[in-house]
Amino acid sequence: MERQAVPLRGVVMALATPVFLGVAPIFGKMALHAGADPFSVAALRTLTAIAVLWAVYAVFLRRFIFVSPAGLMGCVTIGIINGVGALCYYSGLGRLDAGLVQLINGMYLVVAVALAHYGGTRVDGRTLIRVGLAIVALVILTGFGERRADFLGVGLMMGSGRPVRWHAGAQSIRAV
Repeated sequence: MERQAVPLRGVVMALATPVFLGVAPIFGKMALHAGADPFSVAALRTLTAIAVLWAVYAVFLRRFIFVSPAGLMGCVTIGIINGVGALCYYSGLGRLDAGLVQLINGMYLVVAVALAHYGGTRVDGRTLIRVGLAIVALVILTGFGERRADFLGVGLMMGSGRPVRWHAGAQSIRAV
C-alpha cells in the first residue's frame, strides 16, 4: 500500500483557520474597549482586508484581477450583505463576552446542517450529536449563569451571520 503525501498547504490552512477565527472576537473586543464604535471597527476591518487582498493580488495573482460586470455586481452585493453582518457582529460583541460571541458564531453549524439536509445531503448521527451539543452549550451559557445574558447581544450575534446564510440558502435552493 502506497502512502500519499499530506498536502502541507492544506494542513497549514486547516490549522490557521481556527486560530484566526478565535482571535477575531478578542481583537474586536479590545478595539471596542479602547473606545471604537462597532461601525468604525467593521469599517477598519473591511479596509484592512481590502488592502491586504489587493496587495496579494497585485504582486502574486495579477492575471486574476479582471472582474466581469456581472461578477462585480455579485461582489458588491455580497459586500453589502457581509457589511450588514459585520455591523451586527461588532454590535453584539460590544454587549457580550468574547467567548460567548465565539460560541454563538459557531452556531452556524446548525444552519449549515439544515441547508445541507435541504439540499439533499444525508446527515449522519455524529453530526446531529454535534449540533445537539452546540445547542445545549448555548442554552447553558445564555440561561444558567450568575447574570443573564444580554439577549439583544445574542440576537445581534445570531443576526450577524444571517445575511450570509440568506445568500447561501438562496444559492442552495437555486442549485436544487
